Amino acid sequence: MDEMELMMHLHRNNKRQGPGSEDATNLAVTLAKIDREKSYKIADIGCGTGEQTISLAKMLKGNIIAVDLFEEFLEKLKEDSKNENITAHIETLAASMDKLPFEKEEFDIIWSEGAVYNIGFKNGINYWKEFLKPGGILAVSELSWITNCRPKELEDFWNGEYAEMDTIAGKIKALEEAGYTFDNVVKSTCLLGDMSYFADMNEIYAKYYKTDCPARAAFAVKALPMGAMVEIETIAVK
Repeated sequence: MDEMELMMHLHRNNKRQGPGSEDATNLAVTLAKIDREKSYKIADIGCGTGEQTISLAKMLKGNIIAVDLFEEFLEKLKEDSKNENITAHIETLAASMDKLPFEKEEFDIIWSEGAVYNIGFKNGINYWKEFLKPGGILAVSELSWITNCRPKELEDFWNGEYAEMDTIAGKIKALEEAGYTFDNVVKSTCLLGDMSYFADMNEIYAKYYKTDCPARAAFAVKALPMGAMVEIETIAVK
């Protein structure tokens, strides 16, 4: 069994392929001030088996295009959405998240939970921006360091696994360079591998949101992908 087959075997029957929950998705929708009575066109990029896709379909009106590279994951989403009687609101698309067949300014909302690292954070936020309508919402989560000093073993591991692993400050700089500003941010969700990391994370976070801070929620989770200490999901309005 190769690595790809092993990944499919491990994840194909899971509701999610990363941290999160229906409550967390619901909170993100609420804090982003998304009008639940308005109809939206939504892309859920890197949807996996689509637990958050189904949550969004239940919470919001309109249609969702759920994108994933793996047909097997999408088949699971189709099965689950049929059981939930929401198939009319979800369309699946097997495609790579860096080669999407969408039109410019096609979507009101682009959603991606724990997936943008597959093509790199900078690449994702720059590329996907062109598919958002003016005033559209981009919601992504990303792995982040909470300190500038890390053990060499961790540095070596992440340099090999995900070279874009960076501090929160580095991620914010990337957003600014892509044309996003702090004024665009309406909500952040901080996922911590241990709540003891909160003070360090908060100290860094506070340097970038001095006035008109966005709504924020912080949760301790059992584990984060690839042993990360912190993952921060940010919702910004274009």
